[in-house]
Amino acid sequence: MFWSSPELRRASPSCCILGGVEGWETVLAACGGLVLGLGLGMVVGRRNARGAEKLVRRLRSRVRASVVPVLEGQALALGMSRAERASQSDDPFDVAVDLSVSIQKHQDSHNMAFSDTLELSRSEAKGKQG
Repeated sequence: MFWSSPELRRASPSCCILGGVEGWETVLAACGGLVLGLGLGMVVGRRNARGAEKLVRRLRSRVRASVVPVLEGQALALGMSRAERASQSDDPFDVAVDLSVSIQKHQDSHNMAFSDTLELSRSEAKGKQG
């Protein structure tokens, strides 16, 4: 066989390092290492994915139980209608973000600009003096 010929062993220094390992054995070892690495990666990846899914489920339940009711209460205290605070999603993260955005928009629309409040203060001051 050509792979085990003495001329090739003399010409190729890698054969001396590997100690006469045949070519098919090298390919087989490489494939075995690849399969072992893929298998190990899948096992570790699944374990990490399960842990991440468990964390997301726990966070969703905590947001649904604590954050969303507080935001709903704040929206009710501001007098927002049900349509203003409605969310298109059932996901508690989306609901919390939608409620926060709605509350901010409601507050921004009801806040007077600084120049308006100054003029209102001046007119009140004149009314008290006169």
